[in-house]
Amino acid sequence: MFRWFRRRLGFIFDIYRDPIISERDIPTSLGQGFLFCQLRQRRGDQTRYMVLKSKGGDGTIYVSLDRTGIDQLTAFLSAVH
Repeated sequence: MFRWFRRRLGFIFDIYRDPIISERDIPTSLGQGFLFCQLRQRRGDQTRYMVLKSKGGDGTIYVSLDRTGIDQLTAFLSAVH
């Protein structure tokens, strides 16, 4: 349990520390400015990773995306538009 918690805490720390290489606003039924896809790069080993960022109400949610998640998001967005 503590290993999982430590990894999540590390991910949260990375989100605020790692620079954004690229960011794309994803149009939603609510309009623009609610859903973003970000490409970030770790400072230490220069590894790039994708993050889905959702803004709304009182908070912002970040979800890390692996290759499968990116493919699913792309397919979903293609089907919607």
